[in-house]
Amino acid sequence: ADVLDLYRNHLALQDSSAEGVADYEAMLADTLGTLAAATTQLNAYGRTLVSADKKLKAKPDPASLKTLVSGLVQETRKARDENTKLRSNLETAQRETETLRRRLDDTSQEARQDGLTKLPNRQAFDEAIAEAAEARNKGERSAYLILMDIDHFKALNDTHGHQTGDEVLRRVAATLAR
Repeated sequence: ADVLDLYRNHLALQDSSAEGVADYEAMLADTLGTLAAATTQLNAYGRTLVSADKKLKAKPDPASLKTLVSGLVQETRKARDENTKLRSNLETAQRETETLRRRLDDTSQEARQDGLTKLPNRQAFDEAIAEAAEARNKGERSAYLILMDIDHFKALNDTHGHQTGDEVLRRVAATLAR
């Protein structure tokens, strides 16, 4: 949720993430409503079965038995229909949840990547350095850190413009990535 909020507030200009979350919340509310209705129907069905059991123990006449069986068939159909509706909503919720999970994974990845260079950004660095330090402290592996600077970059930007500076950054990043 924090990554999504950061992405929406700082990275996404006209992103559909908020719409997706709202759609997911609406679908979840619908599923919960269907679940409540199915629970109510199931409870009613249970009461119907208990009542039918009592009536059967009283050895009803054939006409009453026919009415009883007809009522049981009708209640069974209602319960089946509610169950089908619930299953459909749960399948939709599962698909939507998987879609949202993938979108959040993508957003999380984007939040750790510089938009211009596509290299890991400060957030990714902070996470990697913490992980490396922890592994190093546990004796799992050695940790190394390389820092670099592009000499006279400000002068290049001032002289040749930001578009040229951006291109230099992209090329340096591509070289580092290779």
